[in-house]
Amino acid sequence: MRDFNARWVAYQLLRRIESRQSNSTILLQEALGQVADPKDRHLITDLVLGTIRWRKRLLFIISQFSRRPLQQLDKEVLLILQVGVYQLLYTNIAAHAAVNETVKLCKIARLTSASSFVNGILRGVQGRMTTLPEPTENVLAVRWSHPEWLVNRWVQRFGESDAVALMQVNNQPPPVFVHVNTLRVQPEIVSEHLASEGVLVESTIFGSSVFMVREGSAQNTKSFLEGEFYIQDAAVHLLGEVMSPQPGYRVLELAAAPGGKTFQLAFRIGEKGGVVAADAQLRRMKTWKRNMDRMKISNVYGVVADARNLPLTGSFDQVVVDAPCSTLGIIRRHPEIKWWRQETDLPGLKTLQLQILDACAKYVRSQGELVYSVCSFESEETEEVRDAFLTDHTGFNIQKEMVLLPHRDHTDGFYIVKFKR
Repeated sequence: MRDFNARWVAYQLLRRIESRQSNSTILLQEALGQVADPKDRHLITDLVLGTIRWRKRLLFIISQFSRRPLQQLDKEVLLILQVGVYQLLYTNIAAHAAVNETVKLCKIARLTSASSFVNGILRGVQGRMTTLPEPTENVLAVRWSHPEWLVNRWVQRFGESDAVALMQVNNQPPPVFVHVNTLRVQPEIVSEHLASEGVLVESTIFGSSVFMVREGSAQNTKSFLEGEFYIQDAAVHLLGEVMSPQPGYRVLELAAAPGGKTFQLAFRIGEKGGVVAADAQLRRMKTWKRNMDRMKISNVYGVVADARNLPLTGSFDQVVVDAPCSTLGIIRRHPEIKWWRQETDLPGLKTLQLQILDACAKYVRSQGELVYSVCSFESEETEEVRDAFLTDHTGFNIQKEMVLLPHRDHTDGFYIVKFKR
């Protein structure tokens, strides 16, 4: 019998995410690196991200079967219950196994006194799987597990049907896209290399150099380690199409780490061009450097600097600002965002975004281009930033603009606008 317990690992990760408001992707990467069995890695990932995605509905269901108000429950017990109810409602795990293994978590966590309580609630849910109670208040928010403020905002902006479709997509695991490093290798060769390592990919509507993974783990391949591709959402490929820098361009890129947009720029400008890539965090730029080295991209230069106070002189053919934002467009990849982000954050982010654009505009040469993007589609960070920038910088005009919505465009949520000076 193995000592390793995947549910215990998932529970510990969820505790860290709850208590520290940590990034689920980073914590999962750290933890899964120590897990050998692919089935265990899959289970841990599913339990962590699924429990976060469905948190609001899980808590509602628990509240309907608990005689005690949720606020009176020990937070560790409540988290164990969420993991258990998630398995019952949203996985193919046998109900008896979901219940028994979840009760075991109480013992491992030294919460043995809560075992019968947890067992009773899970048995109650198990017995009413086809007749579970439905909410009578905040129905959409509970049913689709999103915060009320976000649901209300999206219903007002998009209508109920589109808002529901958007939430449904947010609650599904996102696809994995492989972007071929055409500076080094042709797409068909990458497809062959991946297939030889058990990773099956298929063509997409995003061009011959973008594949979607159908089976296997592309990141755990020799092809990945040798820099034959970069893993990122298809939205970044579309950003590359909007940026569309010409061969030989000199480009300044802000908030460059971990390197997806740098990659999109580098293969478009070719060896005669160059990208100066800046990010405010040294840790993130170290990751950027590792990615550039892995992909053997040489026409890029890294700088650690705040975009509002760059230690640079001269001008560039194109300046790309991927601004800090609410990240509400990538909830399906980072589901904790919807619980940590507040509506009151948006005005402050808009102010920061405008400060960065204002500081970077002076680096755009005459007839040059300024690209602004955020992984959000909220109006404060998109249209309002665009209009405020144009009001203060009359020498610029809009050349291209794109809004990507997950349920409509099958990508992450994104906003992109290219100005020309």
